[in-house]
This record gives sequence, C-alpha cells and structure tokens, in this order.
Amino acid sequence: MENEKQLVFWILQTGEPLPIDKDFSRPMRAVNLSNKLLEKGHKVVLWSSRFNHQTKEHRTNDYKKFKENENFEIRLIPSCGYKKNISIKRLVDHAQLAYNLHKILKKEKYHPDIAFLGFPPIEVNFVMSSWLSKRKIPFVVDVKDLWPDVFVENLIGWKKKIAKFFLFHYYFATKKIYRQATALTTITNSYLRYIENFSNKKSSQLNKVFPLVSNLKLEDDNQDLAEKWLDEIGAHNDNTFRVVYVGNLYSNIDLSEVKKAAQSFKEKNSNVQFVICGDGEYLPIFKNMMKDLDNVIFPGPINKNKVSVLAKRSNVWLIPYLNKEYFRLSLPNKTYDALYFGIPLFSSLEGEVKNLIIENEVGMFYDKINSLEKCLTKLQNNNELQKSMSNNGKKLYDEKFEFNKVYDTFISYLENMVIKKND
Repeated sequence: MENEKQLVFWILQTGEPLPIDKDFSRPMRAVNLSNKLLEKGHKVVLWSSRFNHQTKEHRTNDYKKFKENENFEIRLIPSCGYKKNISIKRLVDHAQLAYNLHKILKKEKYHPDIAFLGFPPIEVNFVMSSWLSKRKIPFVVDVKDLWPDVFVENLIGWKKKIAKFFLFHYYFATKKIYRQATALTTITNSYLRYIENFSNKKSSQLNKVFPLVSNLKLEDDNQDLAEKWLDEIGAHNDNTFRVVYVGNLYSNIDLSEVKKAAQSFKEKNSNVQFVICGDGEYLPIFKNMMKDLDNVIFPGPINKNKVSVLAKRSNVWLIPYLNKEYFRLSLPNKTYDALYFGIPLFSSLEGEVKNLIIENEVGMFYDKINSLEKCLTKLQNNNELQKSMSNNGKKLYDEKFEFNKVYDTFISYLENMVIKKND
C-alpha cells in the first residue's frame, strides 16, 4: 500500500530491549516493527515496562513518556520488578504492570488507528485488549510464547490437572485475548495451529505467520575491535574447526552433548573449539560443567559486530534447546542468524528446527545415537558438504527470511487491516 495517510500505531511489548536502554544494540520484534513503521511515515507509541527484563533494573522511577521524535514515543509502565525469571515476584510484577496500565488507560483521551500486542505477558495483554475491544479499535496479538501452557508442560497426570485448575484465570484470560483480537500473528505455522486450537478461534485469513528475524546488516564496517577481542579470548583466525552458540544461557539450554563431544575431541587432541556466547542464570552452571575442558570458552554477552566476526571464523552454529513443546513448535531467532551468515545449523531440537535443517539441507540433526561428535566429525572431514550447507542456508534466508522482505510485508499487512476496517 502506498502511504496515503499517516496512521497511529500502538505497540505493546514489555520484555524487549529499548532504544533508551544503555548499550542497546540489537532491536527485537517491537523496535524492528516501530522502525519500519516510522520509515513509512506513520506515528508509533511503544508501550513497555519501566522494568528492564534483560538487566533486571528499573529504567525510571515512575510512569514516564519519552518523546524520541515527533512520530515516535515510548511509554514506560511502572511495576515492582523481579530478580529471577521463574519466581513469584515475577507474577506479582506482571499483575502490578497490568493494574498500572489499567489506571493509565482510564485517563487516555487519544485512540490509535490500530494496535499490535506482543504476547505474553498475559495480564497486560488482557487489560490492553479489553480497552481496545470496547472502543472497536482493530488489534493484532503477536504470540511468541505459549503461555500459560508452558507453566504445566513438565507436569503429568493429576499434577497437571491440579496446576491447570489453579491457573484457570490465566487460561480464561488468554482465550479471551485471542478471541477478541482482530487477528493473530505468530512465528511459525505450528505455533499458529496451536493457538487457533487452544482458543477455539475459527481460522481466519487474517491470521498470519511472520518469522522472528533480525536486521543483521552492520552499520559500522570498522570491526578491528571485534577482531582484537576474539583474538584475546582465544577464538583465533586460524584453522580451528569452531562450533558456536550465541544466546541466553538459561535452563532451556542443553549442553550435555557439547560436553561429551568436547571431552572426546580433547582426548583426541583434535582442533575443535566450542564458543558459548551469552549471559544468564545458567552461565555459572555451564562454566562449572566444562571446567576441565580448555576447548570450551565462555566469552559472555556479544554484540552484533562481534557476532559478525565470530561467524566468519566459525564452522557450525548450535541450536541446543531442550525438547520442550514450545521449542519444538518454534524457530528461535538464532536460527535465522545462522542462515544469514551461511553457517551449517546443528540442533537436537525436534519439530520446526529439525524439519528446516533436513528439508533444506542446511545442517545436521543430532541425538544420542547420531551424536554431536559424529556429526561434527563428518562435517569437519568434508569441505564440499560445508560449502553446500552454507550456500543452501544463504539461499533459504534470501528467499524466506530476509529482514526487509519480512517486515515490509508485515507493515503492508497491518496497513491493509486499517483500510478494511475503514471501508
């Protein structure tokens, strides 16, 4: 659609980094969408939390508006915050966030043309969706995590039934959010089928899948500091066969096969190195797990420039998530990073990731029988296979997951929703 009219978009996303954050480097769904909307000449109000989920620090002392420019405003909703992602305090924080949003919206005089709600958390989505629905404002709910089912996935039998009983209000609220929505968007076809079945909401042509891709193109070509940093941590630009993981280090990551492979390669004195980048609650646990393995290094958090240089020095990209249902239905955003850089993907994750790897020949799937060590050895000894998987990955990225293609289509989809509402 040609931008004939400037539209006002509200975006609700409480758990992502923001441009006002210190050391902000990698935009996620909400900011990527905001930037693209601003490029098209629209106005954006981005609703987020005063509490920074990544750093576990408060951004401000109270409800505050940041006017970035005449078309872009960030609003921060107060809440108490929390220290651990899995905790009672986090539930309290989300309840408080929703209550404060309700108070703020009661005084709100201006309406958007359309709203885009990042789901979860459940509580703030329930408040915002109810407010929008009463005013007949079209809104899209963008589902990236399968709350509340993730809370009970590891339970079985009567324990699961009891947990669902006590979480009844979350199930009720989530179904109402989905049913009130003008449309549902999500990250894979498996996710879309799941949430449509969950909500008993009739499948609609308006419900769409938009991959969780990032803009990996570097604005600064000067990567000398990144090169120097990699040399300092021991990831040298040599003939080492390098296996990398880039992401958060939480309980959903399984490095048991990495440990077995690293032990075997060390005993064989093989030039295979594992670089596990990122931060999180499980970093000390994983470091302790690998304490006797000098072929495994943990350099900590890593920015876009460092990722780019590390990618040039690497042979395999790991997606080592646990085989939980919400991961099997998903394609983690790091999957697209590997395709962009043309690095073969290795994963033990069933479902969407496994299907993508096998159907497109962009990597290998490993398990206890076809171990990570066997897969790495096979690739290490076959340069032609490495080149083939690399080329397949780049081609797949360009065809289906290129950032501008995905987000330009996303913007047109949202614009057209407003047009249909006004027709």
